[in-house]
Amino acid sequence: MRRKLISQGGKSLTIYLPKKWATEHNLQPGQEVEIAQEGNKLVVSVEKGQPEQKVASFTIPDNREVSIRRTLVNAYYRAGYDKLIVSYDYNVIDLIRVVKDNIIGFEVFTEKPGLYKIESVAEPSYDNFESIIHKLFFLLFDVLENLEDASLEEKVFRVQRYDNFLKRCLTKHIYTPVESYFLWQFLSCLAEIARECYHYYQSLQKEKHKLTPTEKEYLQEVKRRLTLIQKVYLSNDMDPIFKVHTIRQAEFFQNTNKKIFPLSAYFITSLVRLTELATSPLSGIIALRNDKSTLV
Repeated sequence: MRRKLISQGGKSLTIYLPKKWATEHNLQPGQEVEIAQEGNKLVVSVEKGQPEQKVASFTIPDNREVSIRRTLVNAYYRAGYDKLIVSYDYNVIDLIRVVKDNIIGFEVFTEKPGLYKIESVAEPSYDNFESIIHKLFFLLFDVLENLEDASLEEKVFRVQRYDNFLKRCLTKHIYTPVESYFLWQFLSCLAEIARECYHYYQSLQKEKHKLTPTEKEYLQEVKRRLTLIQKVYLSNDMDPIFKVHTIRQAEFFQNTNKKIFPLSAYFITSLVRLTELATSPLSGIIALRNDKSTLV
């Protein structure tokens, strides 16, 4: 059947649902229906259907943490697979550790020696995307405030778990492809800030160096920039982005290198660069949100 598009003012468009279909499902004004985008189609349903589980079987050929993480997390979990059948001829503790450190709500089950099933037992709802981004920001501020704290490693792992879950949400098509493109880049910048803080922490421990008041002052500049980025994301107001650029990078880097321990100069300037990089995909996100035509 065909329906005419009706202008509702601005750039929004409306269609009427078939009366017979609405009556059969006892739909009343104010109720909600599910709308799923499938290519060039919009599928309207009364209840949220249970999507078919995506299952993958694969082998992890060695027990290096990086091999397990790249195969299990980067390739399959982020890609939206719900059940993973893994052939792995090493200690299962290696698998369990990677899942625990990188994935929310999944567990490892032994099928038989050398064969394991990894699937969700308590995965958050994909509807929690925005609330988890709020938690991600909160954690980043906590990490920046406690760079010398022994608990920093676990906080950075939590950031990584949030990052992986949010990217999994994007793969599950909760946003349009264009929105997902910018959000993925933005999340990568935020996660990289946490990882850089962790490398900074490790270097401080190795060098037995305590942060000086001047170094802490420079770290407050990083935090100030992150606060502006958070404000832009939550308010959809582009103006604070320009405040992120109020300190010229070249001048900032020159002053930093002169006044503080070289190790700290390296990491603090790196963190400043990462906040700068985050503003690019963030600008795309806000532009799409403020362009009402993308909501049609």
